[in-house]
Amino acid sequence: IDHFKKFNDTYGHQAGDLVLQRVADAVCKTLRDTDLLARYGGEEFAVIAPYVDRKAACVVAARVHACVEALAVTVGEDVLSVTVSLGVAYTGDYEWMPDADRLVADADAQLYLCKNEGRNTWSYRGRTAAQARRATQGVTG
Repeated sequence: IDHFKKFNDTYGHQAGDLVLQRVADAVCKTLRDTDLLARYGGEEFAVIAPYVDRKAACVVAARVHACVEALAVTVGEDVLSVTVSLGVAYTGDYEWMPDADRLVADADAQLYLCKNEGRNTWSYRGRTAAQARRATQGVTG
């Protein structure tokens, strides 16, 4: 969750907990029955989506991104907007089945790319969502 510390610092830890709950609820509603959402760290989640190809993995990331971006979390009289940055790792990109640590490390590297690009996006194989869209549309920059 982008800038999660700001929710806790500005509105209190109960508001931060509410944001975590709402994000988890929204993401769960976008996933298939075979997918798994797990809280990985303080404000970090992991989605395991079995039986998908690389394109479908990116579709999952785009859906998760959009559902969280559409959230409006009401805290008192304030309505909070929430965004996420997502890193995608796909097992088919490896010559051999990678171990869990390598998958997490690769997804984490993509997450940090998103953060460096300004957050509120997802990334796969070194390209953020906007960069991937421009490449498929033949636009450079």
